[in-house]
Amino acid sequence: MEHKVLARKLRPKRFDMLVGQLNTVKILKKIINSNKIHHAILLTGTRGVGKTTIARIIARALNCINLIDGEPCTQCSNCKQIEAGSYIDVIEIDAASNTGVENVRELIENAQYAPIEGRYKIYIIDEVHMLSKSAFNAMLKTLEEPPEFVVFILATTDLIKIPATILSRCLQLKLRDLLSTEISAYLRQVLENENIQSEPNAINILAKAARGSMRDALSLLDQAIAFSEENISELVVTNMLGLTSDDFIYSILNFIAIKDGTALINEVEKNISEGKDPELILASIQSKLTEISICQITGKSNNQNIVNLAKIISVNDIQLFYEITNIGLSQFNQSSDKYSVFLMAILRMMSFMIGSSNEKNLIISETNYNVSTIINDNNHNKDLQQNIINKSQQENATDNIKINQISTKPNPIEKDNEPNLKSEMIISSNEDWLNFLITNEISLGHIFPILKNSNYISSEKETKTINLVVDLRYKGAVNNEIMLQINQKFCEILNQNISINYEFSEELSGTLEKKNIEISKINQSHIDDMIKSDKYLVELMNRFSGIIMPGSIKSIN
Repeated sequence: MEHKVLARKLRPKRFDMLVGQLNTVKILKKIINSNKIHHAILLTGTRGVGKTTIARIIARALNCINLIDGEPCTQCSNCKQIEAGSYIDVIEIDAASNTGVENVRELIENAQYAPIEGRYKIYIIDEVHMLSKSAFNAMLKTLEEPPEFVVFILATTDLIKIPATILSRCLQLKLRDLLSTEISAYLRQVLENENIQSEPNAINILAKAARGSMRDALSLLDQAIAFSEENISELVVTNMLGLTSDDFIYSILNFIAIKDGTALINEVEKNISEGKDPELILASIQSKLTEISICQITGKSNNQNIVNLAKIISVNDIQLFYEITNIGLSQFNQSSDKYSVFLMAILRMMSFMIGSSNEKNLIISETNYNVSTIINDNNHNKDLQQNIINKSQQENATDNIKINQISTKPNPIEKDNEPNLKSEMIISSNEDWLNFLITNEISLGHIFPILKNSNYISSEKETKTINLVVDLRYKGAVNNEIMLQINQKFCEILNQNISINYEFSEELSGTLEKKNIEISKINQSHIDDMIKSDKYLVELMNRFSGIIMPGSIKSIN
């Protein structure tokens, strides 16, 4: 017996068998029941959503002997012949291979003759947008004054290429892309009928990969069955599609958030070397960015990784990252080196993070005038910073911090290279901690963003241990590898064999990050006052009716 692929085997024969096109079905059944048949119906939509299938169901319904509530019976001789493609009064034409005017003239000549067996002579023209201009012109007269027994059913994936004169003579029905939830529910039903086992997430991945097309979904399901035999697993599906795991996507976004370029590139190279498709990886990153953005707006997500990333990446950066992925995805078609396109896209995300921008502009607007200025007020900044650090000695850095304690010890240091251990701890207060971070920002490198969002709690001289509390948003970034790197960096800088204990707290106050924000606000107020008293800028604004965009003038820290 000939094997049929699922897309052909499961092609719907009735309107009630269709998935996801409820509005279109409702309109068509009403038209058929009322016997007010339009002489030209235009079905539009992306590939695989059911245009040709619906056209054939319409053809059955219009010629069915036992029509019931607008539905073809599928059992009468007319329905069976149409299903087999042997019904003489239903003519299917592929416009992609019959584009010329001579093909259309032959069609028009035959359209003048009455149907032989059925009530209607039906012409189904697939990919109608492929017809030439002269073919459309030849067809126009028949569409204007068709015989009462002729119905044209046109289908297209490219509505914009169809002349307006043709469109105005058709009843247009738009078929929507199917939701992944609709597709996955149908695929599970298919597998149940075929007695094939599957993992739930494997089917969800297939449904998303189909991108709204049921035909593509069934084709992918055929492949998955062939790959996995009796049980469709998530691993089989991801390997078949060349996809990467969610953990890899989360790792990329985490490394971007903490600006660890070396770890980012290493992680990417490892997965690319395993044959993963850079374009699919970037598309997956974009999908996760959407989930993160929704989480930031609603405050809800069932995925803890999404929740963590929503806290450590700003709302503005998520929007910026999304636009960068859009640009990257559009560049894949223009370059033969997919890896470079992908790598540059994720490096742009890390480089262009809004929170780390050094651009300082004064914008005087309203008449297309832009003036850039830089105010160097470092002494003022340093005084403010030191005053706030001194003030922080009085703050209690241990409020509400008893959450999930983590500790790690450094690797044993070889005796020949052992640093000179000092009898006293260099860091013994939060003031010491803040000064240490300010002094060693460059040396701390990619771990600095984590540490500047942490506070000193206490230290233990005997064990050379420092106890820190870190903002809970960074919990996902403080993995074993990062903790080891922090320990080693402390040993280098402090010349002491230091170990660190970590605790985590929500809405942590007194961190260097919070201090810098406070400094920035005070400093901005100082700058605004300076600008208001600058006679040259005041004169410039008066002359050109300009304004200073609030907060656009900043100092170099």
